[in-house]
Amino acid sequence: MKTQHAIILALSPLAFAGAASAAFTGFVVESSFNAGLAVYRVSAQFTTGNDTLLRAYNIHAVQGSLSGFVHNDIVSNGLGTVAGSWNPNFVIGAANDSYLCIGGPAVLGGGNTTLADAGWINGWNTPAINDLPSTGIAGWYNSLTENMQGKANANGRVLIGQFVLETGHSAKVISLNISHNTTFGSPVSESQGTFTLVPAPGALALLALAGVAARRRR
Repeated sequence: MKTQHAIILALSPLAFAGAASAAFTGFVVESSFNAGLAVYRVSAQFTTGNDTLLRAYNIHAVQGSLSGFVHNDIVSNGLGTVAGSWNPNFVIGAANDSYLCIGGPAVLGGGNTTLADAGWINGWNTPAINDLPSTGIAGWYNSLTENMQGKANANGRVLIGQFVLETGHSAKVISLNISHNTTFGSPVSESQGTFTLVPAPGALALLALAGVAARRRR
């Protein structure tokens, strides 16, 4: 059975260098659990559909690690955790692949204009994310801002990535900075917030019951 949950996190994002915009209210995590996998779709939440996400950067773990993600793309060549890419144009299985983006399509050859920051280019095609908060090396951006790929939808949301983990994984609290503006060519604001990847209480309860059943069979 597949279940879905929507959780709004980081409702009071911290200002970055005193320049955060009130337009950004935090990150939204939509989760689903199916076939032993926990799938988290993370979006930046803005106050209106006029806001545009330009870049996400300085991603690092506040709790847990930035490893253990499941990929299903042309680098992993099927489901796996030992190889994979975060490129949204390499996605084979959209329902169970981990990828990063600034909006746009996520499918093999989809034409998504998201690219990795220059400092992280070698890590774009690895299963884990570099966790170097002091340098902010791991980031991604829309390389063609005029296509407005990062523009918020009617709900004020822009997808920044999908993170797939095996069900029962330990909690991950992730910090992320973003650059955004309100109209094409307008001044850019910087904001920061956190989001959490954690199995829903119902999923945890099912795992606990499974563990009890396993012990009883021994």
